[in-house]
Amino acid sequence: RRKWTVGMVAKESSLRRFSVVVGICKQNRGIGIDGNMPWRLRADMAYFKQVTRSTHDPLKRNAVIMGRKTWESIPSKFRPLDDRLNVVISRNTAVKAELCIPDGVLIADSLENALRLLADDGEIGSEVETVYVIGGSSIYDKALGMTGSCERVLVTEIQAVPESEAAPAVVGAAFTCDTFFPALADGEFIETKRTAARVEGKLRYEFVQYQAAPAAAPGSSTPEPRDITPPASGSDVGQPTGAGTPFRSPGYGSPLQEGAHEE
Repeated sequence: RRKWTVGMVAKESSLRRFSVVVGICKQNRGIGIDGNMPWRLRADMAYFKQVTRSTHDPLKRNAVIMGRKTWESIPSKFRPLDDRLNVVISRNTAVKAELCIPDGVLIADSLENALRLLADDGEIGSEVETVYVIGGSSIYDKALGMTGSCERVLVTEIQAVPESEAAPAVVGAAFTCDTFFPALADGEFIETKRTAARVEGKLRYEFVQYQAAPAAAPGSSTPEPRDITPPASGSDVGQPTGAGTPFRSPGYGSPLQEGAHEE
């Protein structure tokens, strides 16, 4: 079986289209602190698993692309993320040996080359249904700048709210973070789905989906996720907001995974 490592990319391969998945502090777009996630939200983890593992074609699987720091931040018992093709980005040609990354995990020296490895018409990409970029901060920044390739951004907006005050009118507290998700550019993404706010412990959260504006990603080819809402966990508060509105707020950010994320 052929082993793929840094730089092994067919030059003629085109960039694979992808979606971004991230969990963020709603107020400041924070996604991490000291290499860890600022919160532990079971519903967010369940959502991440549901989205990144589900396929329409039972013979295919999805791919998750992450930076080296994100790979290292995932607890070892969860690495690699199961039932998904894991792709780690690192310019270090010895990273596989140094980090004891197992066979079956692909290594690429850039996000662009990772997407070429997963090209629809390629040996590997033909067996992949959907590609998800899952962090960290610098990888997200590059991904959002790839107009025409980034088709969808799936966001979990998270706030810290005392249980007694978990109501739509209450503004939650921001988390202290040192790593942030980039702001989505005005007009490039359109909000298409938003769930009602839910509460888990002292956290209030909403699942939001943004679609690239038609001019940014013409002829979208990535299959639509089956459902952006995971099984109910916690209580619902408030009502869904309107969809179809161009993104205009300060932004969102932070990964949702079986482990902490950074970069």
